[in-house]
Amino acid sequence: TMPLRTDAGQMPAVLIGVYRFDPRTLLPRRAGAPSDGATRMLVYSRAGLIIAHPDPQRLFGNIRDEPGMQSLLDAWQQAGRPVERQGSGQVLHEFMVSQAGADVPGWMVAELTTSASALGPLHEVIRSSWLVTVAVTAVFALVSVLLILWLTRPMKLLRRRAQQILDGTLAAVQGWPQADGEIGELIAVFRDVTVTRDKALQSQAAMVEQLRAILNNASIGILFTRAGRFELAGQHLCQILGYEAQELQGQLVQMIYPSEEAYAEIGERVREAFRGHGRFDGELVFKRKDGSNFWAHMMGRSVLPDDPSGGTIWIVEDITQARAAREHLSWTATHDSLTHLANRREFEARLDHALEHFGGRDICVMFVDLDRFKAINDSAGHAVGDEVLRQISRLLEAQVRQSDSVGRLGGDEFAVLLPGCSVPRAQEIAELMRASVHDWRLKRGDAELSVGVSIGIVAVTPALADLQTVLDAADQACYAAKRAGRNRVVVYGQYGDSVMAALV
Repeated sequence: TMPLRTDAGQMPAVLIGVYRFDPRTLLPRRAGAPSDGATRMLVYSRAGLIIAHPDPQRLFGNIRDEPGMQSLLDAWQQAGRPVERQGSGQVLHEFMVSQAGADVPGWMVAELTTSASALGPLHEVIRSSWLVTVAVTAVFALVSVLLILWLTRPMKLLRRRAQQILDGTLAAVQGWPQADGEIGELIAVFRDVTVTRDKALQSQAAMVEQLRAILNNASIGILFTRAGRFELAGQHLCQILGYEAQELQGQLVQMIYPSEEAYAEIGERVREAFRGHGRFDGELVFKRKDGSNFWAHMMGRSVLPDDPSGGTIWIVEDITQARAAREHLSWTATHDSLTHLANRREFEARLDHALEHFGGRDICVMFVDLDRFKAINDSAGHAVGDEVLRQISRLLEAQVRQSDSVGRLGGDEFAVLLPGCSVPRAQEIAELMRASVHDWRLKRGDAELSVGVSIGIVAVTPALADLQTVLDAADQACYAAKRAGRNRVVVYGQYGDSVMAALV
């Protein structure tokens, strides 16, 4: 409506015009949609007056009081309240709002829909999509499981077949699963490898039995060790050690060594020999089951020369008796059989060695000769004379130090080597010898036999530094003691040259 006024201000008439207003042209998406409680279509003026509303009670009310419109109106106000004929939508909190305007009357159209109602179809689509996705996934998973079971069945059969072979419940040539493709090729390869392994094990078992037969019938001790443990032991070796074969199997070799120290020492010798020569050959002391020790000749080589982990083969021989015999022969060659003292050759060898290492040190040598021994030998016989020599030898040995050597040069002549001994100390030892022999008696029935001893001492000097010169000087001093009345000690050179010459 528009009033018509005269110049005088009077209003003789009112101009009424009609504008056809169709909201559907402004909001095509929801135009004409009925009001269902979730959607409201409003028409209001630019001044904010509600012109159309689904609820008649809200007509001519303020548009700002309409729920959901406050935020939209604030944004519209800030933008300068433009009138746009193309509707635009916005999501404002719990509502989705679309708004457009008509130019002529300056009216605005707004459509408000709750977010739950507007997004309901979308949520339904999403829910339906999830259900479809879950269903498709379940079907796919089921098909995949069935496919995997179908594909892996030959592998399970192959694993079961291999376990049966390892357990020995089935032969290598029987019961293999059938399959095509790469799995079939894998089964074929596995079958061939297993058959080859089975044949190799059979061959190895036959060789082990042959080896056991050799070990059990060999006349020498044979032993295989690996990583410090017994692996195979021959019957002869078991007899030497006093063990049964099963008692040694898998045990530490340390059990046959006399002590932990011996094990460590011998182990180092063996390792050094293997590093230097690739083998070991030596004589060692081992311990039997009963705790007794014995000497063994050991020869060992690695089974694989370039791989110590392959173990070691040993040849073991009990040489206890042979070594005792050898030591006896060696002892006999260097000792007097009657007195068990060093013989002349051994004494001269010891003296010669001491003279070679003289270096200005104190060294004294004694020449000892028994007095009146010939009379005992002639009157009582050689058997008694031998007993006298044995007992006198023990007396002489009892007076010397552990580092000294007493030897029988022959007959009733003895010699004593005193390394690191001064002349005064040698005189003291000689006096002890003389006194002990002087006090000694041998009873023969009602009679007592006794002897004396004459001792000559010589100190080694640069002028007296060779074997024969030293022995000659000691002999001269002993002879001087006899000439001076027997049963006495004389030091070479103590009377001067003229006295020595007179005594001689």
